[in-house]
This record gives sequence, C-alpha cells and structure tokens, in this order.
Amino acid sequence: MSQLLLPSLGAPCDPRRSVLDQLTHCFRSDCGPREWCRPLAAPLQAPPAKEAGGGGGGKEVESSGSCVPKGCRRDEYPWGYHGVETADLPRMCDDGLTYCPNDESVCLPHIALGDACELNRDDSCAPPSDSSYNTTTLCLLQICRLAASPLAAVCQLEHTQYLGYDGHSPQPVVEVVTRDDCQAGLYCAAEQTPPVCVRQRAVGDACARNRECLTFNCDKASQTCDRPATDAGLHLSPLCFVLVGLAILLSLGLTVWLLARMHASHRAARRDEVRRYFAEQWSFRESITELHAAKTQASKEMRED
Repeated sequence: MSQLLLPSLGAPCDPRRSVLDQLTHCFRSDCGPREWCRPLAAPLQAPPAKEAGGGGGGKEVESSGSCVPKGCRRDEYPWGYHGVETADLPRMCDDGLTYCPNDESVCLPHIALGDACELNRDDSCAPPSDSSYNTTTLCLLQICRLAASPLAAVCQLEHTQYLGYDGHSPQPVVEVVTRDDCQAGLYCAAEQTPPVCVRQRAVGDACARNRECLTFNCDKASQTCDRPATDAGLHLSPLCFVLVGLAILLSLGLTVWLLARMHASHRAARRDEVRRYFAEQWSFRESITELHAAKTQASKEMRED
C-alpha cells in the first residue's frame, strides 16, 4: 500500500470524528476512502476496538491524529479503489479468527461474549464455543451476545432507525430495524411486558411485522404471513395468456410462410437452371448434327467430281 500516494495521506485528522453517522449509521471520518485516522499517541498496528470508530464506550480517544493507509477491508470490491490492482488492496480478514472494524484500520481478534462491539457487527463477535446448539452470536445493543433465549424467556430488543432515500421521492425515508436474541424460529414480542420469546407464525397466520413470520414476509394488505417474496408466484391475467398465445401462433405462421417462400424461390431457381442446361445441351446436339450433315454433303460432292 505504500505505492498508493493519495492527497489525504498523512493529513491531520481528529479520531473523535471517526464514528457512525447518527442518522444513516454509515461510518465517516476526516480521512479519504483509502485511509483511517490513527491517533498520534497510538501505535500503527492493532488499535483498541473501542477506539476504532463506532465501538461505543471505552476510554477517551486522542484528539489529534494523521491519515494512514487502511490495513484491512470489509468488502471484496471496496469503494474508493477504482483502478487499483487486487494485490494492492488492503487484506480481507477471512481467516475465521479476526474481523475488520468500521475504520478498516487492521484485522482484530474476535470480541468475546459480553464485551462491547460496533453497531450491527455480528461478524466481530466470537462464534459460540458449543456448536451442538442452534445458536449464533450477534452484536445486540453494542454487546456481543448469544442468540439463545428459549421459548417464553425474557429477551433483549434492539431498535435501530435508519434514514435513507427510496429513489421515488426527495423526502428521506425512515426505517426501523428490530433485532433480538431469541433462538431460531422465535421472535421477541415487544407488546408483552417484559418482552418474551414467542414462536414465529406460519403462512396464513395473522401478523403485524415481517419478523413475526417464519418466512419473514408479512403481507401489509391482508396482515397475514405470506410465502417468501422470492418464492411467491407471479399471477397473470387471462388476457396475458391470450396475447402470449396469439404472439406464438403469429410467430409460427410467419416462420412457416417465410420457409415456404424460401423453398419456392429455391425450387424456381433450380428449375430455371435445369431448363437452361437442357437447352444448352440441345443446342450442342443440333450444332453437331449440322456439322455432320455438312461433312457428309461435302464428301459426296467430292466423289461426284
């Protein structure tokens, strides 16, 4: 990465501004897309996870720093590296033991259960030690937890509000994502006090939110759990079938007509070729006969003389 000399490389920055945006929850800092803001008092390698931007909590971060090249990347094709060879990109933390923090400073070891983590970074938490249970780890309320709360057990809820744009209106769109620590097949019922884990509902059951359905698809019109959006069939009107059938018949008719015209044209050309061939052969025969008759007549006149 030393050969990638960028305008912001080595520029001063404030590590305290390397945080997640409160509205969009996207990471931002004073540095460019290829650098992270390293505190001047911190080493170049392995900054503490709580100080790496968006970790939440921890000791106070150094107020002055400098922009240095990133040491890892979270995406296979990261933004801001157009035209850069794959070999020159920061490394991917794909060894199963480390993760790349939000500031993409350097690969860090997985965070133990109960320790602080960055928002929505389930990949930063260490996997469960016992794989015999149907549990996973997640970063809930910025703490690494096990998604292992059983049926009827009190559960933890996390509501995160995201602000974005849908492309149809200049007005921002607000979406709230709710997550919990219930086991697979369960969800945390927020309407109960305290909230407890209940079973997710099957297709056709009444629902209010997607997370209540096993298919994660609550139809807003009928307020019932529907099949997954990727499995839902496409319902067409009878007119569509009629139009498609007519189009197929017209295409077949046009194809047959074109083939018949081509065949007739080829037959006519072949017939004309055969006619001209026999006419030429007949002309040759007549010429040979005339020459033979002329020779015979000349021989007869010579004998008479």
